[in-house]
Amino acid sequence: MTIIVRRPWTQQPQGAVRGAAIRGLRNLWHFVQGNTRCLVTGANWTPPGIASAIGWGPGYVDLSISSWDTSPATLPIAFDAIGPISVLIGYRRLGGTVAWSLMNPNLDGWYGLNTDQVSTNNADFSGVVTPTSGPVVDAVNFIAMTMSAANDFRVSMNGGPVALDSACAFPTPSSPNSTLRLGSDKLGENKADVRVKYVAVFDRAMSNVELLRYSANPWQLFAPRRIIIPVGAAAATTFAPSWARHNSRVIGG
Repeated sequence: MTIIVRRPWTQQPQGAVRGAAIRGLRNLWHFVQGNTRCLVTGANWTPPGIASAIGWGPGYVDLSISSWDTSPATLPIAFDAIGPISVLIGYRRLGGTVAWSLMNPNLDGWYGLNTDQVSTNNADFSGVVTPTSGPVVDAVNFIAMTMSAANDFRVSMNGGPVALDSACAFPTPSSPNSTLRLGSDKLGENKADVRVKYVAVFDRAMSNVELLRYSANPWQLFAPRRIIIPVGAAAATTFAPSWARHNSRVIGG
């Protein structure tokens, strides 16, 4: 007999996309020491210029871009982001200024100025969305953001209500090779130290319902991690359902 146990969502993710097709998903990055890559395209990330600026933890990476005054990490985006786009990111700014940035080097894009707000395509960072947060997990904020067209930038954080910026132009991509930077703006300046758990990019806009769902539970993008426990026929093994309800889920036997 074999008991198969699925780990709780808060102990995800792992190195695989969920089996079923996820509409519009073009990039999904999971940060694991020695194996940081896009789970959709297989592309590698470009780490910071100084190896000492990287620190690893279970399911996250700490990037000390500001403290070490080095180049940021970069993630290649799988499409030229000139149309509707959605981004999911789990991060916490640990110090410095810009935790992450997307789009053009002329500062026309999106920026994580701190853990609780997102700046929109203004060189002076004057357009800011500050969503009301739901419950915080592991001291990292889970943010889901989307833009369908000009004046429609929407953000949800940790499953909290969607906030709208209705006075913003559509970001200009760094065509034809859009990139997302971790630890600086698109010029490599205004550096920060940041903890990152995951990044996902979609080539479509999301509804408010989707934003709420993904900011509350981003792990649904990943295939469940399973722990297989062999149980001998003669072994005196006790399975405690009350413990399993709080610590894992039995999905097969």
